[in-house]
Amino acid sequence: RDLARKSVEMLIVTGRIPQASSELRNLLREHPRFKEAQILDAGLALASADAGRTQAAESRIERLTAEHGSDWEVWFLLGQARLALKDFLAARKAFTEAARRDKTQVEPRLALLHLALEEGRFADGLAEAGEILKYHPE
Repeated sequence: RDLARKSVEMLIVTGRIPQASSELRNLLREHPRFKEAQILDAGLALASADAGRTQAAESRIERLTAEHGSDWEVWFLLGQARLALKDFLAARKAFTEAARRDKTQVEPRLALLHLALEEGRFADGLAEAGEILKYHPE
C-alpha cells in the first residue's frame, strides 16, 4: 500500500491527475482506513477548486481529525480547506493546531504568517516569522 501511495504521489507531481485519482480510488477500495491515502484524496478534492468538492473535502477532513487528531498534516489540510472556503478564523484555528502538533513543520507557520499579513496583523506575522526561524534558521 505504501508503494501504491508513492505511485499516486508521483502521478500527482507529474500532473497526471485523472490516473492518480483512479489509482487512489483503487487504493482506498483495498485499504479504506489508510490515513495517507485519505489525506491524498482530500487534497485532490481541494485542488479541484470546485466549491462542492471543497465543501465535501472539508467534511471528510473533519472526520479525519477525529480519527487522527494527533497528526499535524490532517489539521493543516483542514486549514487549507477552510481557507479555500474563505473561513479565515476557522483556517487560522486549524493552522494553529497543526503548528501545535508539530512545532518543526514550516507549512502551518507559513500559512499563519500569510494569514496575519493578509489581515493586517503584522505583530502576529512577525511572531510567526520568529517561530519559523527558531526551527529553520536557514
